[in-house]
Amino acid sequence: MSNSKPLKIIAIMAQKGGVGKTTLSTNLAIAAAQAGHRVAILDMDDQRSAEYWAVLRQRSGQAQSAFPTVRGEVPSMLDRAISEIRHDGHDLLFIDTAPNAARAAKAIATAADFILIPTKPGALDIRSIEETMEIADFYGKPAAVVLNDAPTNSNLAEQAAQFIADVHKYPLAEEVICNRVAFSKAIGSGLGVLELEPSGKAADEIRGLYDWLARTAGLNKTNSGRKAA
Repeated sequence: MSNSKPLKIIAIMAQKGGVGKTTLSTNLAIAAAQAGHRVAILDMDDQRSAEYWAVLRQRSGQAQSAFPTVRGEVPSMLDRAISEIRHDGHDLLFIDTAPNAARAAKAIATAADFILIPTKPGALDIRSIEETMEIADFYGKPAAVVLNDAPTNSNLAEQAAQFIADVHKYPLAEEVICNRVAFSKAIGSGLGVLELEPSGKAADEIRGLYDWLARTAGLNKTNSGRKAA
């Protein structure tokens, strides 16, 4: 089935591992599916965590939507995979990238319409965003940083956001994603937090991040149903 809508491609990219790329990819994909997009995830990490999440999703029988479609792929087949995803009628694609993926970075950055760079709020994590931002700058792609896995019992995220604004001048997502048990429970069940605990704090953060991403990356306007502050 060909798609009358253009395919928008969002790369979740970070050269440092362990910053939550798969967690963001899967949960943002669920948010986008609930907003009416025909969503796919392209898992380009050798660990294939998103692909395994999709297997758990199928087994659980609890998924509220047939989307997202998830497939694993190697960098050399990226163009073909994107073409097939477009032909199958998807209008939004999240690429879950591997850390230290210099070999794939050129192809992914070239294909992406927007690059979202997750980082934990620690100093060593923040330091690593520079390399990914240089990739985005080199290929002329809009990009932004999102603080992920932030502790809930300290002001570390606020300090990190201020540091990024003062020192790096990189665009920063308005929403901070915190370290919450719901994220681990959801990914272990093949679900998103919007499905597992739709009224929880984790779900509200994902709604906020998706709404910001939709505005920033030019996705279709949607009503996320986020709770008022």
